[in-house]
Amino acid sequence: MKGKIVTNREVAVRWSYAEVTGRFGAKYAAAHQEPESIALIAKILNGALFDDLDDTERKRLGAWFDTGLRSDFAGALNSWYTSFRCESWSKSELGVVYTLPIIDPLGRGRSFTFASYLAHPRKVLAGGSLDPNDPAVAADAVSPGTPFLQKEPLVVGHWGDGKLVLWEGNFRAALFVRTADAEAEILVWVPNEGHWPKRDRDGSP
Repeated sequence: MKGKIVTNREVAVRWSYAEVTGRFGAKYAAAHQEPESIALIAKILNGALFDDLDDTERKRLGAWFDTGLRSDFAGALNSWYTSFRCESWSKSELGVVYTLPIIDPLGRGRSFTFASYLAHPRKVLAGGSLDPNDPAVAADAVSPGTPFLQKEPLVVGHWGDGKLVLWEGNFRAALFVRTADAEAEILVWVPNEGHWPKRDRDGSP
């Protein structure tokens, strides 16, 4: 898949597909109770690859992205980008991308480099327990001996100031970073064409 260029819409559809197969799967199942949606989720969970899905099924996943759990990203993804390319990143390349402010471990809306985020103490809830919704906390709960197998690339986008941010896949990224192979690489969807904030101001990539 490395080097492949796809439309922004395909990335949106793949985003929903990845989350159905991941730790947000139960939320998608609860939110989409129509017979066709139940059948699609079952098909995906039974092992159907993205390429196995027909146009109708992909349109349904795209609608979930636009109106569901990730609707807050839809405006930017649909208007800032026209295409993404698939790149293969090292751990050090992933480490310098920024995190979304919403996953600031102290809840102050700060954005860290991914490496700094992983090194930071984990997010704690008011009662003193670790926040299971924090991607790093969720990754810590997975046995260290569990093999890391990537099914879908991560998604990188921008923040309003033009900063490059890891939009989707923080949990998978955390699992990848802790793998023993220092030379390992991970697939990432990176903005290819479009008019995102920093590019519009100064021509930066």
